Amino acid sequence: MNQSVGHVVCTGSNSYLFALSTGGGVCLLTDGGHKSYYRFATAGAGAGIGWKQVAFVQAFMNRDALKRFKEAGYEGQAQAEASAKYEEKGDQASANQSVDIKGVKTYQVNLMGAAAQATVQGYKYWETDFSEDFMQNAEK
Repeated sequence: MNQSVGHVVCTGSNSYLFALSTGGGVCLLTDGGHKSYYRFATAGAGAGIGWKQVAFVQAFMNRDALKRFKEAGYEGQAQAEASAKYEEKGDQASANQSVDIKGVKTYQVNLMGAAAQATVQGYKYWETDFSEDFMQNAEK
């Protein structure tokens, strides 16, 4: 990541139930010295069953890739994996490849959960200041 112009670190979860997958989470984008927060949602189709908590980093190797992330906020991935992990025990074997790899390097790790899946995923990212979170806006 030392050679990147910026990077985003995300954590969240994914659920797989037969032909559908869904998930979402929170990201921190670092662009030079500036930091901003993003949310993401994901949906996909394929074959799978399970749930997992994930963390991933996307390193933007040029300004065009970073601009695409900020302005469009869409990405596609093809994924295949089998994983089981709980409290530092378990194994994972996965292959995650970004469809939009031009200028973006993606690194992913499964933190916890068990899943077996082969899916095509779409990701949507949007900037947030968390003011829309229902917990912060709860009636008093």
